[in-house]
Amino acid sequence: MVRFDSIYARHLKEQGYQNILQGLNLSAHLCGAQTWLPLIEDEHTELLAKSLKINYRQGNYLGKILTLDEIAHKETNNEIR
Repeated sequence: MVRFDSIYARHLKEQGYQNILQGLNLSAHLCGAQTWLPLIEDEHTELLAKSLKINYRQGNYLGKILTLDEIAHKETNNEIR
């Protein structure tokens, strides 16, 4: 698994960063590794990451980070799978 630094996600809308990430992602895939990009904060960044074929994407846009109280509430109500 290759985890890309969050700086790439922050600047993914810039063509230069897209080119760098595309090259790194391709190299990782050619070596048989899967890739992970954290800090997906909006739809545009998610679409760009998908188009670059990043295997795993993580961030607030994809799912809100829960507080301990929210987790406890979900556990109590059997909402956590």
